[in-house]
Amino acid sequence: MHPQQFVCFLLTLPVACLFPLHCCAGSADDTVDFNRDVRPILANHCWSCHGRDEASRKAGLRLDTREAALAAGDSGQPALVPGQPAASALLQRIHATDSDEIMPPPEFSKPLSDRQKSVLQNWIRQGAHYADHWAFIPPQRPPLPAVRPSNWPVS
Repeated sequence: MHPQQFVCFLLTLPVACLFPLHCCAGSADDTVDFNRDVRPILANHCWSCHGRDEASRKAGLRLDTREAALAAGDSGQPALVPGQPAASALLQRIHATDSDEIMPPPEFSKPLSDRQKSVLQNWIRQGAHYADHWAFIPPQRPPLPAVRPSNWPVS
């Protein structure tokens, strides 16, 4: 190996080693966004049995609206207690080990991953805020940028 190649190798080695750490590290802001993080989990794993369709709803529990999720279901306990993950029936059920208690049920064949459970726990800890679907949020015009010089002609 030539000396120049060796020096280049030594200079690029730290960058190559640290790059995966940078890419995989969690962001400093771990704020959970309902539409980005939570809605897909609830839609794929919960709403088929606990959604808007009253005919297919199970246990008197509805999770597609915040008001319904905060109300007591057939168990007498609310599914969500904002800011208190340990008191939320939703988390108690997704972390259950008893096959009669765990949600989603084993026959549903769509178990939640550990990451999805963590997202739901963080969401409840942060207040369990719901948001309208992006299609129902009116677009906002961004503010115009400041331009210097201010007498610049506008065409």
